[in-house]
Amino acid sequence: MNIDYHYNNKYTRAVRNLLPAGTALPGTYRVPLQIAVGTVGTGIFGTLSSSLLISAVSLGTGLAGATFLAFGCMMLPFTAGSILLLRKGLKDRKKYQRFKEYFAWFKGRSYLMYEDLHKQLGFPVKQIREDIRYLHDSGSLPGIRIDDEETCLLLTTEAIEQYEAAKESQKIREQEEALKKTEEERWANASEEEKEFHRFTIEAETSLNRLRGFCQSISNPEMLKKLDRLELSISRIFVCIRQHPEKLRSADRLISYYIPTIIGLLTVYDDLEDQPIQGETITKTKNEIETSMDTINEALETMFDELFQDELIDVSADIQVLRTMLAQDGLTESPLKR
Repeated sequence: MNIDYHYNNKYTRAVRNLLPAGTALPGTYRVPLQIAVGTVGTGIFGTLSSSLLISAVSLGTGLAGATFLAFGCMMLPFTAGSILLLRKGLKDRKKYQRFKEYFAWFKGRSYLMYEDLHKQLGFPVKQIREDIRYLHDSGSLPGIRIDDEETCLLLTTEAIEQYEAAKESQKIREQEEALKKTEEERWANASEEEKEFHRFTIEAETSLNRLRGFCQSISNPEMLKKLDRLELSISRIFVCIRQHPEKLRSADRLISYYIPTIIGLLTVYDDLEDQPIQGETITKTKNEIETSMDTINEALETMFDELFQDELIDVSADIQVLRTMLAQDGLTESPLKR
């Protein structure tokens, strides 16, 4: 892209404003030096080598001709080196000019897409990516971040922080999705009993979390005591079922009806407690819910006792058999003698 004097000055000011103090854009001093040395070397060594070779041809195969030929050949590597240096300088000057154009687009932006640079400047995206990577690695873009896909340049601290937060959120989502997929694969071949118990575990944890949430939002001290008692009863029932999965059927109604109804009543109570004016109807409804909590707690404690009923019967039977055997062996006084 041809840049006239006015635009060249604009790009130079943009570079000076964005680069750290005391630093220069890569190629600022090297490129002019390469071009100057290459131009001078090409002129001097090219002229010498061509003159010596022409003289060698004109002098023929004699000693003088051979001497001129030798010196002319000696100048050829210097000529070739100068030409290569000049070509590299001219190539690097184009790269240096691209660098300045990039810096002119950085100012006032929080981020810049490579595709936008391609549309505005006409350079291939691949070339832009290579140039930006070179600038970044050379230290000309301090405090600036290239995204992981190398499609965008983050120019401000805020943009970098937002990008890092988005990447962290994406990482968490990917981990959660991988875990969810693993869980789905794990339960795909499980038996119906195992699936049912797994669903129970999830619902139990969700229900307890909801109850704990009400304990944080409800302020009535008496109601909080009832909620603590409620949470304890439900927790004990859940623990019992986890330890004895065969009792899961005994808690069907608890999961399907009682707990959803209890959570619904507590939701209403929580909403009523937040009302700025506690009128007669609101107070009456709250009192009814508070009274129902006593009934619910007693019912759940009864349910917990019933879950252990079979174990208690078995324990009583074992104790009776043990006593009878001890008496038969004469280790204790028999009931008949007593």
